[in-house]
Amino acid sequence: ETHHLHPIGDKGPDTPENMVVVCQLCHKLLDRGSMCIDSKTNRIEHFDSSHEIHGKKITLKHLIGLNYLLYQKGKFMGYGL
Repeated sequence: ETHHLHPIGDKGPDTPENMVVVCQLCHKLLDRGSMCIDSKTNRIEHFDSSHEIHGKKITLKHLIGLNYLLYQKGKFMGYGL
């Protein structure tokens, strides 16, 4: 599934730099703010650091805009904007 880091409903663009392709579960976790992607390491930051996916590295097939990763992180975790 395609997840928009800065949602279209929040005036985010429908561009590849604002999208990541993830499984259905990760899409739900991203939408709910239960996880985000660290912009420096491409590792998953889950709000529960003991969760099995916390710290796992993801493979991005295209460049993601830093501002969109920071938007996602700031929206739910209160920093990065």
